[in-house]
Amino acid sequence: GEYREASSRVSIRLMYYLTLMHLSLKNDDVSFPKFLMIDTPETAGIELKNLINCISKFEELDEYGKDYQVILAT
Repeated sequence: GEYREASSRVSIRLMYYLTLMHLSLKNDDVSFPKFLMIDTPETAGIELKNLINCISKFEELDEYGKDYQVILAT
């Protein structure tokens, strides 16, 4: 319980799209583009610590050795 505005939703959405990207890089049958453009409005109330933890997960995409692109604006 502590109030965090919408910051928890931002992390959940980011992990959702990261999971879809993982699946598309791992399995060619998954029809999800190998491109993510993510923009988070200022009003979403992102907590820096959580954002850094989420962004660090994108490094795991390199393990597939395939091309992909992620554009993240916060």
